[in-house]
Amino acid sequence: MQKHFTSILFFCLAILICSCSVGKKGISSKQFRTLIDESTAFNQHNTGFALYDPEKDRMLHGFNSHQYYVPASNTKLFTFYAGLHLLGDSVPGLRYMEQGDSLVFWGTGDPSFLYPDSDNGRVYNFLKEQKKTLYFSDDNDMSVRKGPGWSWDWYGLAFAPEVTPFPINSNVIKFSLSGKGEKPAASPLFFNRYIDEQPSRDYQSTLARALDDNAYYYRRDEDVRAATRYIPFKYSPQMVTGFLEDTLLKPVNYARVPLTGSAKTLMSVPSDSLYKRMLQKSDNMIAEQLLLMYSGIISDTLNSRMAIRYFQDSLLLDFPDEPQWSDGSGLSKYNLFTPRTMIHLLKAIQQMVPEERLFAMLPAGGESGTIKNLYKAEQPYVFAKTGTLSNTTALSGYIKTSTGKTLLFCFFHNNFVGDSASLKRSMEEVLREVRDRY
Repeated sequence: MQKHFTSILFFCLAILICSCSVGKKGISSKQFRTLIDESTAFNQHNTGFALYDPEKDRMLHGFNSHQYYVPASNTKLFTFYAGLHLLGDSVPGLRYMEQGDSLVFWGTGDPSFLYPDSDNGRVYNFLKEQKKTLYFSDDNDMSVRKGPGWSWDWYGLAFAPEVTPFPINSNVIKFSLSGKGEKPAASPLFFNRYIDEQPSRDYQSTLARALDDNAYYYRRDEDVRAATRYIPFKYSPQMVTGFLEDTLLKPVNYARVPLTGSAKTLMSVPSDSLYKRMLQKSDNMIAEQLLLMYSGIISDTLNSRMAIRYFQDSLLLDFPDEPQWSDGSGLSKYNLFTPRTMIHLLKAIQQMVPEERLFAMLPAGGESGTIKNLYKAEQPYVFAKTGTLSNTTALSGYIKTSTGKTLLFCFFHNNFVGDSASLKRSMEEVLREVRDRY
């Protein structure tokens, strides 16, 4: 009888221990599926999820993790990973060559030149202090101004500026509208010469740019409120030289001079400063220009497609599902990744970058970047890159659990209708469960 009682006691203790380990220190497959199925926010569209434990090298949960999704700005994690392999501590700001009393310079795609809060002035001061006659060349440029799959009507929107060999001021113009029907003021001041009153009612907006020209039209309307608008400018080498002449207060000429191996390189800003702004602010311009810059490092040509092909052939061969990678920022809906491919990417990044440095560059829940108002807690526990396009939202990154573990996760949502607020709340509920039970 005593032996039988002891056996029953051990059996009950075993059940209790197992239930506690699932309830307190993990989520069973059935419990996880219930979390997904009971969320009405996930019901009418395509959802993919993956949760991975790097210590155990084990996928804890997967939900459609093998299916391809449009990742939106999660693509910037691929751009970041490529830079970790290719760039050193700082980025190349300028290529140049002295020829007698002349200095010829080529752009590298470096996005920091006169970029608000990001320029350390090295390139500007180098050109400003130069005693030789300046010649700008874009003979090394084979870039496409807009990424593949970008919408044509984004040409006048600040989140999709052109990709250029010599970026200036984030490739956008800041316009200040007085609210009194007066001519807007441009910053940089150089662009004031391109503003004119609307010649017709063709432009419905208060301020708009012509499709293929640096012509900016405003509507003289007393009812227009005071506002600040940001509009991309149209690249041309003559626009670059004109702007530099106006800014440096010295002649700057244009000449198509081939870039040679004897050209020197002037280094610019710290690489991490660009990575941080790209990841935390989800800056599309920096992402696209970084990708363009990479091509100039692996060759003598600026071409984003060349950079992607290079990384696909060298860095991405062992990924579980072949990434369809099309641009640097994620604006393209041609980008297609699976959740388990994103996990593989996150693991590779984690192995290259110490956690303190990595988490300082990523958005931190309740604290910084694009998730500053989400995942609030006494201590940040979600460090992740967001992604947003029409009918698309994504979140991939790292989660610190209640036991001190760091887990990797990816959430993809495609083809939903309406805003993403309910989706984000449901994602937060799932990730909070993960934090508390692992």
